[in-house]
Amino acid sequence: MEKISPQNNWLVKFNPEELLDGQLFYIIGNQILFEHNKQLVVSQISNKKEYTKDDYMLLPEGAPYQLIHGKLIFMASAKTNHQIISNNLSLEISIQVKKHKLGEILTAPMDVHFDKKNIFQPDLLFVSIKRKAIIKDWIMGAPDFVVEILSKSTEKRDRNQKMQTYGQYEVIEYWIVNLSAENIEVYHNKNKEMQLVQTAEKNNTIVSKAIDGFELDVAKIFE
Repeated sequence: MEKISPQNNWLVKFNPEELLDGQLFYIIGNQILFEHNKQLVVSQISNKKEYTKDDYMLLPEGAPYQLIHGKLIFMASAKTNHQIISNNLSLEISIQVKKHKLGEILTAPMDVHFDKKNIFQPDLLFVSIKRKAIIKDWIMGAPDFVVEILSKSTEKRDRNQKMQTYGQYEVIEYWIVNLSAENIEVYHNKNKEMQLVQTAEKNNTIVSKAIDGFELDVAKIFE
């Protein structure tokens, strides 16, 4: 194995074309095989190393990683219930957003670039007309509203590093959807920190702060 360049010393040469077999990448443990500058390369991703936006942007399109506080974090595909709840919520919000032309609703995977060490893929996000300038090929700044649906592998980061970053960059409203408890925690940004204002159960209604006129009957999401 050989380094491609001093600047990209996490990339090394590799020649197993048969592993890709027409795919954009192939995961091998903590390594990812893909094509870069017309060469097959394999990168080893270490939890001991700090990465930046430049490293993240070298990954192939669709690679299942997020950049969270300088760490490249592998994200497994969502389970069925996770996807159903996400679709239910997206549908309910989209009705209000599209009807009143409030902005754009987007779902994962969609990169949200906060800074050089933080590029997240929230389960669902809303960008208002006021913030529409951040909509490029990716979202280049803070959305108004973000949703994360908890799983065992993501809960710690959703409640810590991600919440901290959402607060710091002035996301207005953050919802954490708890599948097992069938509730939604609603956080509002106060002085660049996310503060819990409601834990909404199935018999409750949420009145959104970030999406004008949107009220959610929580039971509809968990049907």
